[in-house]
Amino acid sequence: MAGAGARLTIHSGTINIGVCAEPAPGTQPADYCHALKKAALTASVLLASATKGLRGDDIEVFDLERPRDRLDGLPRVAYLMQLHSHGEIREPFVYGAHTRSYYPTILHPNEILDGAVVCGHYNISPAIKNTTYTLLNHPVIRGLFGRHGTELDFRGVVIAPEPTSLTEIARTSMLASGLLKNALQADGVVITKEGGGHTDVDLMGNCDACERLGIKTVLIDNEWLGPDGAGEFPLLASSPNADAMVSVGNADAVVRLPPMERVIGGNKLMGGFSQDLEGEITLPVWFIPNAVSQAGFTYLSTVAHVPWGSKENIITDTLASERAIRLLLKKMNGEPVASEITFTELDLVAPAPPITNLKEATIALITEGGLVPGDNPDAIPSSRATKYGKYRVAALLEQGCKKFISIHRGFDTTFVNEDCNRLLPVDVLADMEKEGVFKRIYPFFFSTTGVATTIENAHRIGRGIASELVAEGVTGALVAAT
Repeated sequence: MAGAGARLTIHSGTINIGVCAEPAPGTQPADYCHALKKAALTASVLLASATKGLRGDDIEVFDLERPRDRLDGLPRVAYLMQLHSHGEIREPFVYGAHTRSYYPTILHPNEILDGAVVCGHYNISPAIKNTTYTLLNHPVIRGLFGRHGTELDFRGVVIAPEPTSLTEIARTSMLASGLLKNALQADGVVITKEGGGHTDVDLMGNCDACERLGIKTVLIDNEWLGPDGAGEFPLLASSPNADAMVSVGNADAVVRLPPMERVIGGNKLMGGFSQDLEGEITLPVWFIPNAVSQAGFTYLSTVAHVPWGSKENIITDTLASERAIRLLLKKMNGEPVASEITFTELDLVAPAPPITNLKEATIALITEGGLVPGDNPDAIPSSRATKYGKYRVAALLEQGCKKFISIHRGFDTTFVNEDCNRLLPVDVLADMEKEGVFKRIYPFFFSTTGVATTIENAHRIGRGIASELVAEGVTGALVAAT
């Protein structure tokens, strides 16, 4: 590959074969993704069979065995690898099983390089998806191997799922940090995540659990700063312990790519972009495979422009994984470190006073779960929301999930689309209204998508909804979050 975009992805230097497919009408997302996995695996086997019996151009040996005296006194470093666990269409496989089947587990780093973990994602941004190619050439593992016995003692890898409840996240963090401390005897760890904003919570939970046990941490993550880079808060979650982070870029940033003389594979972009590939195109960086690699397989980072209060993406001369390992060694050595991602203080909002007379109350319904009529008439984005929709509660009660679906891109919507009351409990509230628990349900509900939404847009959406509810004399609101 060539052109300005080639600098944003390691795949500009690889030979790439794509499987282009479209679902048959009426096919469920889970069934479609299962078919895609079978097609991709079949293609992979056919490609691999062409190399059977051939010798590689060169040979690299990855081995943790070293004489004890070569390891004595070296900082003991491990790698904590978070793996996505959010449904059937977002599933890396560990020895053929979905990651949600696993508790935190120790793997020899060679198991990762040999294919113990493979990618099965088909509903996640290409830029942040850890492809099987990334896993088989994992830059953090290769970087730690390269320093083993000279700069550090590479203790091994812990893989950990990314559950969907805070209780499970806390349990996973406890177990993962315990393995790192007690089994691998690590004094420092590089932690990476996989997925969108929700998985920042897992990342910070693992960071806190490790630091409490005396394990120094460095985290690799992308930022969510809006197209102009002016976002106030780069991640969904934060922690005072996350004081050494490596940025792999602002995933919301927009890139402009000039026309190319030769275009291979068609002239139209997939994924809802209608631009002609034979001309200049403008698209978010999250559309470019591995551009914002959460495994650190990218040269991308961000730089702050203090006078304007914004950050822009820059291409560095060092892989993010390498920057992370260097940062960790400095932190473990007690040297001053500069985090590439920093946090600002969020506003503390005092809760409204309690409702004194519930029987006379009007209750509104709000959700950030992306519940919209099937044709999405307001074109609410499935992620990075900039607006909200307003729909009649009566239509939801009368038509239910025959007409309403969730377009949210941050979770597996299968069960919500079977019964939208699992997201927005309109049926229960309607019963409560009939029983006189409160006076009435506000006749409209409000919906947006809360995945990778910037703080600024969230403020604006919230103010718009709140101003209408205040003007209409609404007493309280039930906000259903994912």
